[in-house]
Amino acid sequence: MFLRGRSLMFWLVLLVFLYLAVNSPQELADFTRDVLGMAIDFLHGIREYFIDVRA
Repeated sequence: MFLRGRSLMFWLVLLVFLYLAVNSPQELADFTRDVLGMAIDFLHGIREYFIDVRA
């Protein structure tokens, strides 16, 4: 049952994702690239923090 137990935020994100996919695929690609880049930078920051804490 895919539809059960999903939060409102899940549906909001899914709706925005589908809207961008249909109406502007290039913006969706740019948005996805930017989000992945921010997530990677965030994880690198956490890694550097813990490396500094251990040193």
